[in-house]
Amino acid sequence: MGARDPARWHPRSHRPGAGFDAPVPAPERLLTIGDPASRPAGNSLLDAYPRTPAAVRFETRHPSDAEPPVRAGAAPRDVRRVPRAGPARGGRVRAELPESLGSDPAPVYVRPACGTTTIRALTAYPRKHLALLKRRVQGLGYWRPA
Repeated sequence: MGARDPARWHPRSHRPGAGFDAPVPAPERLLTIGDPASRPAGNSLLDAYPRTPAAVRFETRHPSDAEPPVRAGAAPRDVRRVPRAGPARGGRVRAELPESLGSDPAPVYVRPACGTTTIRALTAYPRKHLALLKRRVQGLGYWRPA
């Protein structure tokens, strides 16, 4: 057995939220994408990195979703509400990903947590079109639409 390459190995020692693996190396910026049902998963990630700047994209459907309680931290949180409508869920978020990631996406960790149909699009796009490494994008699909 050979030694593990630390750039490729992902420890599971820190697991806030469901299925979360702490990214190695630690991210310089976070991007979390979700909806009211995934708010705990997004907040768990923000709690794990309170000093890391974060962009939060929060899909809303109802007026009651208008004020998402997002965990504050020592670092800035850019929270944007995105209306969720039609079959192209995640389309607006995907279109805004280049801006959300910034000029250097390499140190960003992207964590979408939403329905499985949306999650496929939101995890594949940054990997294929924005050249993010697979280990820097970890999606959590938590339900399937009927």
